[in-house]
Amino acid sequence: MIIDSQAQATDAAILQAMASATDPRLREIAASFVRHMHGFV
Repeated sequence: MIIDSQAQATDAAILQAMASATDPRLREIAASFVRHMHGFV
């Protein structure tokens, strides 16, 4: 993945960290939050 912006770097780091979460529901909620939080900022 080529990172072109700060938003992409944040997304990549968070999603990579959450990928190891054992709870699939937590993983999905965190991934959804990261994808949508930049729309609120």
